[in-house]
Amino acid sequence: MRRLRTGDLAPLLLVALALLLLVAPWMRWGGGEEPRPLELFARAAELLNRSVDALKRVTHGLPPGPIPRPGECYDLGRRLVEMARRFSGPDEASKALSRASEAYGALAFAASRFSNTTPLLQRVFPRVRRALLALAECRVDEALQLYRSVSGELRRAEHGLSQGLRSLASADPRALLSNEHRELRRVSAEDIGALVRGLGFADAVLRLAEDHRGLFEEACSGNSTALRAVAGALRGLGVDPSRSGPLAYELYAVLNTFARQGCPSCTSSAGGEGSGGGGAGYAEPTTDD
Repeated sequence: MRRLRTGDLAPLLLVALALLLLVAPWMRWGGGEEPRPLELFARAAELLNRSVDALKRVTHGLPPGPIPRPGECYDLGRRLVEMARRFSGPDEASKALSRASEAYGALAFAASRFSNTTPLLQRVFPRVRRALLALAECRVDEALQLYRSVSGELRRAEHGLSQGLRSLASADPRALLSNEHRELRRVSAEDIGALVRGLGFADAVLRLAEDHRGLFEEACSGNSTALRAVAGALRGLGVDPSRSGPLAYELYAVLNTFARQGCPSCTSSAGGEGSGGGGAGYAEPTTDD
């Protein structure tokens, strides 16, 4: 992602806000001078940008890099919400500043959730990916062992990211003061939304294998009745790898192994027939975690 620029602001709103800020007295917070609102807005966007970037690095098998402190993000969100209350007024400039403060406060709260979840995702994501690939290769025991080791943390990670998405959705894009910030909100929601869906699908698939371990093992041994049963169960979950972000390949691989009889598109998308592994149609990934 590009580094955010404080000066990349919508001209008309900037003029209106600047007129208000020129006459507005400095606000006191804890005995010190508060930075100008525009500086706080830019800071909230920067923290969101960094927190989402850290999550994306984790899903690519990279160290997250410097993660924003969740407490700093949360405190900034509270400060901006309080600012929205203080600046609410009858004139249009005050209303615009109040709405902007609320919107940027929501970005800061989302950054807090994302940053808080990053270390958890760093532990969970590689094992979830390996568990799906093991299942796609019909190494059922290994897949379930990996899944059991992270199932609780997987759901906590999904919950934390979902909470961040709710905060992000509450930020009115019309109140954000630059096209770059609106694009940051949109792309962040898309990327993290796909990650959350992928984690949810992975949890559902692996839980199904745990609940019906014997059926999966029979399907892997070539039992056509078991294979049809597993294929039907997987289709019933509504798994859509194309909407699963960084787990798309692994979910395609599982569907290609077990559900190809009733999902021909899954076979072609996962890499074709007879490319190795325990299940027909599985293709080795280009890189390992």
